[in-house]
Amino acid sequence: MSTMADIEDRVRDLLEHRAGDVQPPSVPPALMRRVRRRLAAYAAVASIVVVVVVGGATAALRDVPGAPVVQPAVTGSSVSACAADQLAASATVEGAAGSREGAIALRNISDIACVVRGAPEVSLADADGAALTSGIDFTTQPATSNDIELQTGDTAYVSFRWSNWCAGVDPIQWRLVAPGGGLVDVAGVGSDLPPCNGPGMPSTVELRPYTTRAG
Repeated sequence: MSTMADIEDRVRDLLEHRAGDVQPPSVPPALMRRVRRRLAAYAAVASIVVVVVVGGATAALRDVPGAPVVQPAVTGSSVSACAADQLAASATVEGAAGSREGAIALRNISDIACVVRGAPEVSLADADGAALTSGIDFTTQPATSNDIELQTGDTAYVSFRWSNWCAGVDPIQWRLVAPGGGLVDVAGVGSDLPPCNGPGMPSTVELRPYTTRAG
């Protein structure tokens, strides 16, 4: 008499034997195309879900105290502003209707590049080097600035107009305030003074922004 275990073994053997005779059903091509399109759509949705989840996790991490902050990469480097010891300055001056006009040439005499930036500034001093701080108005016209990078040997220019010198100090030493710090003595200006056309009125020094051309 067969036991239940014997019956189960016979059924299993029969199924395994018949399984090799069973051919898989053919799938219509149209159905296969639909299946492929459906799988592609599922893959696209899954990619979007991954991006959203990862982005959310990153944002959440930024809010966690003590979590590392990922900063964007910084490329390139800035050139330092020209210091006084990097520049040599000289001026050309011409008389013009009761004033003096000209241009200061700033040449990079160092072996590295530097930048002149911001609005040009000058100061005036007496023959002993004492700064003259009263009775002079300094302006930059127009009130804009240019940043100019100077390679070794390059020159930038500052045009100026100087009017109404009534202070009685002669000669005058012009000094340009270097963008990177310090004062640069300006050769060629200060001995030919403008006339005093308005006693009691301040002397005016009008400067123009840095440029790469004289005049």
